[in-house]
Amino acid sequence: EKLKQHQYEAVVNLEEKLKHHQEDLEQKLKRHQDEAVADLKSGQELVMTRLEEQKQAVSQALEDQDQRISAIETQVVTVVTSQKDFEEQLHQAKDQVKEMIREELRELSAGERSLTAAAPAFPDRHSGVVAKPYPYNGKTSWDIYYMQFENIARMNNWSNEEKACVLTSMLRDSAAAILENLCSSDLRDYDKIT
Repeated sequence: EKLKQHQYEAVVNLEEKLKHHQEDLEQKLKRHQDEAVADLKSGQELVMTRLEEQKQAVSQALEDQDQRISAIETQVVTVVTSQKDFEEQLHQAKDQVKEMIREELRELSAGERSLTAAAPAFPDRHSGVVAKPYPYNGKTSWDIYYMQFENIARMNNWSNEEKACVLTSMLRDSAAAILENLCSSDLRDYDKIT
């Protein structure tokens, strides 16, 4: 009977140890599973964070590229506009020169001027103005305007003081700004104005 009792206690003790060992294994297994799940979640969060960072970096790079493209487009438009303005001014200057040449040819064909004369035959100073210069606003070429003005002054037989008076009256807008820097006596000095 004692032997049975002892065997029974040994079996119960063994069962308890097995049960306790099984519980330990289950707890360890659960702990490992929880850690694995936590590591997996942490890894997923890290991957998602990195993906979001890359997405933001790509988005920023695209935005920067759009801004650079926009700036280049603006520069191209400015250059094209400047080119058109320049071409328009050049076209106007060509038209003015052509008109001057036509006028000279008309005068030559009408016998108003002789190419063989030793000195050009200009009208008498007191007979009235032959040609009148147009106003100058600074938007067209100064060299062309100056050449035209000189021709008109020569045709009208103007003195330097007369040229100065007429020129100051023809300056407009930004071109007239030069007059602010001149004293009243300089306004009659053609060389200082030009």
